[in-house]
Parts: sequence; structure tokens; C-alpha cells
Amino acid sequence: IVGSPGCAGLGEQIKKHIPEYEGEISAQSASWEGFKDALFRFFPEAKQARDGSPARLTKLVKKYCQIPLGEADKTQQYCFEFTHEADKLLNAKPFSRLSNEEACREFLKAFAPDVQGHILSSIQRQMLDKTVSDPQATSETRVATYKLKNLVETAQLIQNSFSSMIRVQMT
Repeated sequence: IVGSPGCAGLGEQIKKHIPEYEGEISAQSASWEGFKDALFRFFPEAKQARDGSPARLTKLVKKYCQIPLGEADKTQQYCFEFTHEADKLLNAKPFSRLSNEEACREFLKAFAPDVQGHILSSIQRQMLDKTVSDPQATSETRVATYKLKNLVETAQLIQNSFSSMIRVQMT
């Protein structure tokens, strides 16, 4: 990368600003993890992209604001981007920077109100089915909580179903 035409001068800047890399930069002389850590010190704003941030989630929700019913492709892309970013926050060490409840609430905001209603109705039916099918369930397992993963899968299923119905009606 350093020797490529689009990166003219980058190697010199790295050598100048990152003391560990003052000498010749080569695959044999440095570990990838060490090099990444050094770059994050040089470009601290890039650390947010690596570690995730609630602000990035909010930005994604605004980017995909008001996804209407039947937009399967847009939903698929949103779900991919949102879960990628949310996972960074949900799995942050030493403690999570986002609760599952907050992630679910934020996830739903990108959909139009009628789509939100379809998603929540479907997920509630799924939870009711689980409760009815397991008469031995304790009161703790009957508490209405769901995981972001289930919400995402339900949103994709609903959008794919409506997209298929629209295509069938058009033919």
C-alpha cells in the first residue's frame, strides 16, 4: 500500500509520526495488530469506526429513515449495517456499551410506523407461541423480552414476504 501511487507520501508520514515505524516498513518487521494500534494513535477518529459508537447507530437510522413496507433490499442492507455496528457495542469489553433493549428500540426507528407495527406484532406472536408451547415455563421465561437478532430476522422476513406479494400482484 505504501508504495502505491495513491498513497504517495503516506509511508513518510507514518515513519515520521509513528516512532515504531521510523525504519523500513515491511511485513517481516511488524505485526499487523501492532501496526493497527499505531495507526489508531495517528488517526484517533478511526478508532470510533473500529469500536463502534451510539452516534454511528443514530446516523444509520437517519440514513435509512422511514423504510416502507415491501422494501426488502433496503431492509437487508440496513439490517446488515445496523447489526454490524450494534454488535460492536453489545459485545464491547469489559462491559457492553449498549443494552439489547436500546438496540431494539433504535433498530425499529428506521422503519415507517406501519412496518414497525407489523414487526412488533409478529415478534409478539412468536413469543406467545413459545409460551403456549412450553407449559413448564417459569414466570421469568414468560417476560416479554426479545433479542435484536430475532427482531432483525422478523423484519427481514416481513419485508421479503411483502416484496414477494407485490411482485406476484404485478405479474
